[in-house]
Amino acid sequence: MKITKSITKLINTAIYPFFERKSLHVSQAGQDFWVYGEVFNEMRNGYFIDIGAHDGIYLSNTFILERKYDWKGICVEANPSSFKLLKKNRRAICVNACLDGTEGFADFARRGLMGGIIAPDKFNKDGDSCDVVRVKTQTLNNLFREMDVPHEIDYFSIDIEGAEESVLKGFNFKDYLFKCITIEHPTNTLKKIFTENGYILIKEIPFFECFYVHESFFGQYCTNLFDFYNKKYLTMRWK
Repeated sequence: MKITKSITKLINTAIYPFFERKSLHVSQAGQDFWVYGEVFNEMRNGYFIDIGAHDGIYLSNTFILERKYDWKGICVEANPSSFKLLKKNRRAICVNACLDGTEGFADFARRGLMGGIIAPDKFNKDGDSCDVVRVKTQTLNNLFREMDVPHEIDYFSIDIEGAEESVLKGFNFKDYLFKCITIEHPTNTLKKIFTENGYILIKEIPFFECFYVHESFFGQYCTNLFDFYNKKYLTMRWK
Protein backbone atom coordinates (compact mmCIF):
# COMPACT_ATOMS: atom_id res chain seq x y z
CA MET A 1 0.00 0.00 0.00
CA LYS A 2 1.32 3.44 -0.89
CA ILE A 3 0.71 6.66 0.97
CA THR A 4 -1.42 9.03 -1.08
CA LYS A 5 0.13 12.15 -2.56
CA SER A 6 -1.85 14.38 -0.22
CA ILE A 7 -0.56 12.57 2.85
CA THR A 8 2.98 12.74 1.51
CA LYS A 9 2.53 16.49 1.03
CA LEU A 10 1.24 16.84 4.58
CA ILE A 11 4.23 14.98 5.96
CA ASN A 12 6.70 17.05 3.96
CA THR A 13 5.16 20.45 4.76
CA ALA A 14 3.91 20.03 8.30
CA ILE A 15 5.52 17.24 10.27
CA TYR A 16 9.19 18.10 10.16
CA PRO A 17 8.75 21.76 11.23
CA PHE A 18 6.75 20.57 14.24
CA PHE A 19 9.58 18.25 15.27
CA GLU A 20 11.60 21.39 15.99
CA ARG A 21 9.04 22.51 18.58
CA LYS A 22 10.59 20.75 21.55
CA SER A 23 7.71 21.73 23.84
CA LEU A 24 5.54 19.24 21.98
CA HIS A 25 7.73 16.23 22.69
CA VAL A 26 10.42 14.86 24.97
CA SER A 27 11.46 11.98 22.72
CA GLN A 28 14.60 12.12 20.63
CA ALA A 29 12.98 12.46 17.20
CA GLY A 30 9.35 13.35 17.88
CA GLN A 31 8.15 9.78 18.26
CA ASP A 32 5.76 10.74 21.06
CA PHE A 33 4.39 13.68 19.05
CA TRP A 34 3.83 11.40 16.08
CA VAL A 35 1.91 8.92 18.24
CA TYR A 36 -0.29 11.23 20.32
CA GLY A 37 -0.85 13.74 17.52
CA GLU A 38 -0.66 12.33 14.04
CA VAL A 39 -1.53 8.69 14.67
CA PHE A 40 -4.19 9.05 17.38
CA ASN A 41 -5.27 12.72 17.26
CA GLU A 42 -4.78 13.21 21.02
CA MET A 43 -6.71 10.09 21.98
CA ARG A 44 -6.86 9.43 25.70
CA ASN A 45 -6.51 6.16 27.61
CA GLY A 46 -4.46 4.30 25.03
CA TYR A 47 -2.13 1.38 25.69
CA PHE A 48 1.61 1.16 25.00
CA ILE A 49 4.55 -1.20 25.29
CA ASP A 50 7.91 0.56 25.75
CA ILE A 51 10.93 -1.74 25.36
CA GLY A 52 14.14 -0.04 26.44
CA ALA A 53 12.42 2.57 28.60
CA HIS A 54 15.62 3.74 30.38
CA ASP A 55 14.64 6.04 33.29
CA GLY A 56 11.16 6.69 31.88
CA ILE A 57 11.63 10.41 31.25
CA TYR A 58 14.84 11.30 29.41
CA LEU A 59 14.17 11.01 25.66
CA SER A 60 11.14 8.86 26.47
CA ASN A 61 8.72 7.92 23.71
CA THR A 62 5.87 7.27 26.15
CA PHE A 63 6.21 9.73 29.04
CA ILE A 64 3.87 12.35 27.52
CA LEU A 65 1.36 9.65 26.54
CA GLU A 66 1.15 8.60 30.18
CA ARG A 67 1.24 11.99 31.88
CA LYS A 68 -0.80 14.14 29.50
CA TYR A 69 -3.13 11.65 27.83
CA ASP A 70 -3.62 9.06 30.59
CA TRP A 71 -2.26 6.14 28.61
CA LYS A 72 -1.43 2.93 30.42
CA GLY A 73 1.08 0.28 29.52
CA ILE A 74 4.28 -1.55 30.29
CA CYS A 75 7.81 -0.13 30.45
CA VAL A 76 10.62 -2.68 30.13
CA GLU A 77 14.21 -1.89 31.10
CA ALA A 78 17.13 -4.31 31.46
CA ASN A 79 19.64 -2.07 33.24
CA PRO A 80 19.11 -2.49 37.01
CA SER A 81 20.30 1.06 37.75
CA SER A 82 18.02 2.67 35.17
CA PHE A 83 15.16 0.46 36.31
CA LYS A 84 15.30 1.91 39.84
CA LEU A 85 14.73 5.37 38.37
CA LEU A 86 12.08 4.07 36.00
CA LYS A 87 9.97 2.77 38.88
CA LYS A 88 10.13 6.16 40.60
CA ASN A 89 9.36 8.17 37.48
CA ARG A 90 6.49 6.27 35.89
CA ARG A 91 2.98 5.12 36.77
CA ALA A 92 3.02 2.36 34.15
CA ILE A 93 3.81 -1.24 35.02
CA CYS A 94 7.61 -1.44 35.09
CA VAL A 95 9.43 -4.68 34.33
CA ASN A 96 13.14 -5.30 34.89
CA ALA A 97 13.80 -7.73 32.03
CA CYS A 98 16.46 -8.22 29.38
CA LEU A 99 14.79 -9.32 26.15
CA ASP A 100 16.51 -11.55 23.62
CA GLY A 101 15.67 -14.26 21.12
CA THR A 102 16.14 -17.07 23.64
CA GLU A 103 15.79 -17.65 27.36
CA GLY A 104 19.06 -17.85 29.28
CA PHE A 105 21.74 -15.49 30.51
CA ALA A 106 23.79 -12.74 28.87
CA ASP A 107 26.39 -10.13 29.71
CA PHE A 108 24.87 -6.65 29.77
CA ALA A 109 26.89 -3.45 29.33
CA ARG A 110 25.67 -0.69 31.63
CA ARG A 111 26.23 2.37 29.46
CA GLY A 112 23.12 4.42 30.16
CA LEU A 113 21.04 4.91 27.03
CA MET A 114 23.63 3.02 25.00
CA GLY A 115 23.67 -0.04 27.25
CA GLY A 116 22.69 -3.47 26.04
CA ILE A 117 23.56 -7.12 25.57
CA ILE A 118 27.21 -7.73 24.71
CA ALA A 119 27.49 -9.80 21.54
CA PRO A 120 29.24 -9.61 18.14
CA ASP A 121 25.94 -8.88 16.36
CA LYS A 122 24.82 -6.16 18.81
CA PHE A 123 25.86 -2.51 19.17
CA ASN A 124 27.74 -3.41 22.36
CA LYS A 125 30.32 -5.78 20.92
CA ASP A 126 32.52 -5.91 24.02
CA GLY A 127 32.52 -4.90 27.66
CA ASP A 128 35.66 -2.81 27.61
CA SER A 129 35.59 0.42 29.61
CA CYS A 130 32.14 -0.16 31.10
CA ASP A 131 30.36 -1.87 33.95
CA VAL A 132 29.19 -5.36 32.95
CA VAL A 133 26.50 -7.37 34.75
CA ARG A 134 25.16 -10.86 34.15
CA VAL A 135 21.42 -10.80 33.46
CA LYS A 136 18.71 -13.32 32.73
CA THR A 137 17.20 -13.06 29.26
CA GLN A 138 13.58 -13.51 28.29
CA THR A 139 11.69 -13.71 25.00
CA LEU A 140 9.06 -11.14 24.11
CA ASN A 141 6.48 -13.90 23.60
CA ASN A 142 6.96 -15.14 27.16
CA LEU A 143 6.93 -11.62 28.60
CA PHE A 144 3.63 -10.87 26.88
CA ARG A 145 2.09 -14.09 28.19
CA GLU A 146 3.33 -13.49 31.73
CA MET A 147 2.06 -9.90 31.77
CA ASP A 148 -1.26 -10.81 30.12
CA VAL A 149 -0.71 -8.18 27.43
CA PRO A 150 -3.81 -7.43 25.30
CA HIS A 151 -3.70 -8.81 21.78
CA GLU A 152 -4.28 -5.37 20.26
CA ILE A 153 -1.79 -2.70 21.33
CA ASP A 154 -1.98 0.95 20.34
CA TYR A 155 1.74 1.72 20.35
CA PHE A 156 4.88 -0.41 20.44
CA SER A 157 8.23 1.32 21.02
CA ILE A 158 11.47 -0.65 20.91
CA ASP A 159 15.01 0.67 21.27
CA ILE A 160 17.46 -1.88 22.65
CA GLU A 161 20.74 -1.07 20.92
CA GLY A 162 20.93 -3.68 18.20
CA ALA A 163 19.00 -6.50 19.88
CA GLU A 164 15.75 -5.66 18.06
CA GLU A 165 16.15 -8.31 15.37
CA SER A 166 16.94 -11.15 17.77
CA VAL A 167 13.90 -10.19 19.88
CA LEU A 168 11.41 -9.73 17.05
CA LYS A 169 12.32 -12.34 14.44
CA GLY A 170 10.80 -15.06 16.63
CA PHE A 171 7.88 -12.97 17.86
CA ASN A 172 4.34 -14.21 17.23
CA PHE A 173 2.93 -11.38 15.13
CA LYS A 174 -0.19 -13.43 14.39
CA ASP A 175 -1.30 -13.25 18.03
CA TYR A 176 -0.54 -9.57 18.65
CA LEU A 177 -1.32 -6.49 16.58
CA PHE A 178 0.36 -3.13 17.05
CA LYS A 179 -1.52 -0.18 15.57
CA CYS A 180 1.75 1.72 15.30
CA ILE A 181 5.43 1.01 15.89
CA THR A 182 8.59 3.06 16.21
CA ILE A 183 11.89 1.23 16.07
CA GLU A 184 15.50 2.34 16.00
CA HIS A 185 17.87 1.02 13.31
CA PRO A 186 15.71 -1.84 11.95
CA THR A 187 17.69 -4.29 9.84
CA ASN A 188 16.58 -5.28 6.35
CA THR A 189 15.43 -8.57 7.85
CA LEU A 190 13.19 -6.72 10.31
CA LYS A 191 11.82 -4.44 7.60
CA LYS A 192 10.84 -7.54 5.64
CA ILE A 193 9.21 -9.09 8.71
CA PHE A 194 7.15 -5.94 9.29
CA THR A 195 6.03 -5.83 5.66
CA GLU A 196 5.07 -9.50 5.67
CA ASN A 197 2.96 -8.93 8.76
CA GLY A 198 1.00 -5.99 7.36
CA TYR A 199 2.96 -3.01 8.66
CA ILE A 200 3.29 0.05 6.42
CA LEU A 201 6.41 2.18 6.63
CA ILE A 202 5.05 5.69 7.03
CA LYS A 203 8.38 7.49 7.24
CA GLU A 204 12.02 6.88 8.01
CA ILE A 205 14.70 9.05 9.54
CA PRO A 206 17.77 7.71 7.69
CA PHE A 207 20.17 5.68 9.84
CA PHE A 208 17.96 6.26 12.88
CA GLU A 209 14.23 5.58 13.24
CA CYS A 210 11.37 3.97 11.32
CA PHE A 211 7.67 4.70 11.89
CA TYR A 212 5.09 2.01 11.03
CA VAL A 213 1.30 1.75 11.01
CA HIS A 214 -0.58 -1.53 10.61
CA GLU A 215 -2.60 -1.82 7.42
CA SER A 216 -5.81 -2.47 9.39
CA PHE A 217 -5.44 0.93 11.06
CA PHE A 218 -4.18 2.88 8.05
CA GLY A 219 -7.54 4.43 7.14
CA GLN A 220 -8.09 5.70 10.67
CA TYR A 221 -4.50 6.95 10.76
CA CYS A 222 -5.14 9.06 7.65
CA THR A 223 -8.29 10.52 9.20
CA ASN A 224 -6.54 11.28 12.48
CA LEU A 225 -3.59 12.85 10.71
CA PHE A 226 -5.74 15.34 8.82
CA ASP A 227 -8.01 16.08 11.77
CA PHE A 228 -5.05 16.76 14.04
CA TYR A 229 -3.51 19.32 11.72
CA ASN A 230 -6.86 20.96 11.02
CA LYS A 231 -7.38 21.89 14.65
CA LYS A 232 -7.66 25.62 15.29
CA TYR A 233 -4.58 25.93 17.45
CA LEU A 234 -2.29 24.52 14.76
CA THR A 235 -1.77 26.61 11.64
CA MET A 236 -0.18 25.24 8.52
CA ARG A 237 1.35 26.80 5.46
CA TRP A 238 0.60 24.86 2.32
CA LYS A 239 2.91 25.33 -0.63
